[in-house]
Amino acid sequence: RRLLAQGLVDRKGKGGSNEPFLYTVKECMLDEDGHAIGTPALVDPGLEVRLRRIENKIMSLLVTQSDYTTEKAIRACVGDNTGTGKALRRLVVSQRVDRQGRGGVGDPFHYRASSEGRAFHLANPPTTKGCASTGMKKPAFHAPPAPSSPARPPLLSTA
Repeated sequence: RRLLAQGLVDRKGKGGSNEPFLYTVKECMLDEDGHAIGTPALVDPGLEVRLRRIENKIMSLLVTQSDYTTEKAIRACVGDNTGTGKALRRLVVSQRVDRQGRGGVGDPFHYRASSEGRAFHLANPPTTKGCASTGMKKPAFHAPPAPSSPARPPLLSTA
């Protein structure tokens, strides 16, 4: 799916047992000998959006604290999923977060915002609510039309 989304391969077939999917590499990705031209950056855009959102939540939490915080406490505040661990590792690699400890039962990892990460986060605060943090546009809201009073039939008099 990722290769399809990046436009590197074509898919034919319906995907059932009678007609399974057939994937072929696009010709523009091959040289004259049939070898791959280069390895593209295989980044899932949806995963990137989720990881950035989690990174912003983690940084918002760590910027408010001056001492080191355990990963368990971070997961309790941000959410306990696979993205939290990936986002923490990315923040450590990018040197926005400092990590201390060996990462085990006796010596768990402790995290805090680095001075560079703190300055960067405070200079570029993330949006807190809505779709803006995902880069998506908010759907337009259309109010339903106001109900109109139905026309009353004329009263019949029996005089």
